[in-house]
Amino acid sequence: MRSKGLERKAKLKQRGLHNMHGLSSLIAPFLNLVLLALALFFLMRKSVAQSLAQRKEDIAQNIDESEKLRKQAEEKLKDIDRKINALDQEVEHILHKAQQDGQIEKEKILQRAQRQADQIVEAAQRQAEKEQKLAQQRLAQKLMGQALEESKLELKKQMSSKHHDQFVDQFVSQLGEQI
Repeated sequence: MRSKGLERKAKLKQRGLHNMHGLSSLIAPFLNLVLLALALFFLMRKSVAQSLAQRKEDIAQNIDESEKLRKQAEEKLKDIDRKINALDQEVEHILHKAQQDGQIEKEKILQRAQRQADQIVEAAQRQAEKEQKLAQQRLAQKLMGQALEESKLELKKQMSSKHHDQFVDQFVSQLGEQI
């Protein structure tokens, strides 16, 4: 049994050494990595710092440029808003002017229509007066003609042929004197 115990101890020792040897095999690459990282850090520190500084400067320039572009965009927006407001005002002005012009034109049309209506009424009145005078003249002629006819008939009834001849002679002599 003892030999088994010794064997066991020997195995444990071997394992321990083996584990120690395994640990040292991990430490060496780790140290190599750390040394490599430190060497790279010292060698590249200036170029990395310069790259970072350049990147920082580029970012600052981009921010400044973005700010300028934003301000320009805001100015353009304000300018567009001013133009839109000016257009709105111009549209209102044009509409107001069009309404005024329309009202003036309406008044002119109404005045022309009133003048034409007055002229038509006046012409109709003149025409009616003419027709009335003409009708009166025709009526007067007709009445005179009828009155003469009736007078002739009455005179014929009351006059004899002797009076008729005297009357014709008198009329002819008066007519001759006037000529």
